[in-house]
Amino acid sequence: MNQGEIVLGVDTHLDTHVGAVISITGKLLATQAVETTASGYLQLLNWARSLEDLHRAGVEGTATYGSGLTRALRDNGIEVFEVNRPDRAARRLRGKADPTDAESAACAVLSARATAVPKEQSGAAYAMRAVSVARRSAVKARTQAINQLRGLLVSAPQEISVHDIPYRVGSKHILDRAVQPRIARLIGLSWRARARRSTPPADLTSESAARQNLQA
Repeated sequence: MNQGEIVLGVDTHLDTHVGAVISITGKLLATQAVETTASGYLQLLNWARSLEDLHRAGVEGTATYGSGLTRALRDNGIEVFEVNRPDRAARRLRGKADPTDAESAACAVLSARATAVPKEQSGAAYAMRAVSVARRSAVKARTQAINQLRGLLVSAPQEISVHDIPYRVGSKHILDRAVQPRIARLIGLSWRARARRSTPPADLTSESAARQNLQA
């Protein structure tokens, strides 16, 4: 272990990141706040390297607010570890302060309490996660639209009521029933609801094609 080595800890936020550097013995050397931009990430890295020999960093929220900083540190040869945010009990005992949280992140790396390696935020795996999120969103939106149509049809006037059809009727039957011009005119269905008549929706079809391309 290099006696001149330091460890960087970062408390991440939407607009600013706060970094803290500790020595190999755990002594706090300095803190620094930077903006969440590419230049801000380099500023934080250069500042930490100006103090001593930097090889490791602990970052909170590596998949959210700290994702950009995590990529920048990795691209510059820094080993990054994911640090969990302090629990509420610990925060009540010592108070909430960004420099203190950043120091805690660095101490977690130094003491080997933080050993998790952040997931890659690029490449095929990341693309697959993004496509999966899009699919879940499309399925949820489709289900909501079907439920809205079901409610409109059930509460519609008697001449267009669907009380005589089974409760667990298929979604295609509901959509076909709802988009008939006469019924749509009477119950005031929006264009967006009527546009979801297709089965499967276009967004789900595009998502399936994207998944196949990624898996090829």
